[in-house]
Amino acid sequence: MLVASTFDSETYWREEGSSRLPFIPDPSRSRVVMAMDELLASLCGPEDTLLTRFEMDEAHMDYLAHIGFHFTQLSANVPSHEPNLFRALYEVPETDERLKQFSEMTPFSVVPYVHELLDRYNYSNKLPTLQDVKRVNSKLYSADLAKRLLGSSYSQPVFSVDELAAVGLELMGLSNGVLLKDPLA
Repeated sequence: MLVASTFDSETYWREEGSSRLPFIPDPSRSRVVMAMDELLASLCGPEDTLLTRFEMDEAHMDYLAHIGFHFTQLSANVPSHEPNLFRALYEVPETDERLKQFSEMTPFSVVPYVHELLDRYNYSNKLPTLQDVKRVNSKLYSADLAKRLLGSSYSQPVFSVDELAAVGLELMGLSNGVLLKDPLA
């Protein structure tokens, strides 16, 4: 089995043009997130291959083997300007002969270009659609689910600035604060 991932899936599930809460950008964050695929070593068995964006350090590989994690590692060798590993692999015009030797790829999460890459290499595909993954990972979905299953929810979805102001003022009257959550963050 080939195991691969792109982390920070929520950024890929966000609809284009949607608003987002303020945040402080961190220039080094992207490279750290791109290297997080090495964490999937814990999900690999001795017969599995972990596809990582960057070549794993030999001392790290030796340490992982020493503590019982046995797997093969394969570096994707794709440009780092594209944070989505699956898109970076898909946009390489020729197929990667190394990836053709596998019959199945297990991505950690469903993000754009996962299905396209699975199709390119004829990997078996039992994954939900990207739209379904976006829907069920939204806090709007979990708030609705809690309300349907439990009869109530602590969440109060709002869809406009006016709704936010009204609900925020109401909640501030009941407590000392309000926590705003982005649907996909």
